[in-house]
Amino acid sequence: MSVVAAVPRTQTVRSALTLGGLAAIGAVVGNLLVLVVGRLAGADLRVLQPGATEVLELGAGLVALMTVLPVAFGTAALAVATRRGRQGWSAVGWLGLAIGLLTIVSPFTVEASTSTAVTLAGMHAVTGVVWFALVRRNLRQGA
Repeated sequence: MSVVAAVPRTQTVRSALTLGGLAAIGAVVGNLLVLVVGRLAGADLRVLQPGATEVLELGAGLVALMTVLPVAFGTAALAVATRRGRQGWSAVGWLGLAIGLLTIVSPFTVEASTSTAVTLAGMHAVTGVVWFALVRRNLRQGA
């Protein structure tokens, strides 16, 4: 059974939680692949946040955590949007994609190598696209 086939077909709180779980799994897997590709491409995966004194080394655990957190917020928004039905879900789907794509620039605001920033930007895009694709698939199948 594929993950895509398991996407719920209705807009309920339960289906929002299921979709959020699938989105978290898909985004984490995608971002870990981006992490591996970035590392193979020479990214050192070290980041110095503005005002910080210690360099943050990005690993699989941190990538997974920082992927699951925004997906959890999106899932909560999706559950609330259930009150608005398909229109609410559509709005939250588009919002997740917009946030994922608009935050692509944020890795370039920290002190990091270009290859590290590009790797992180890719992760932002993957998370937004996975979220959007699953929400849209739900809406198409539930029609």
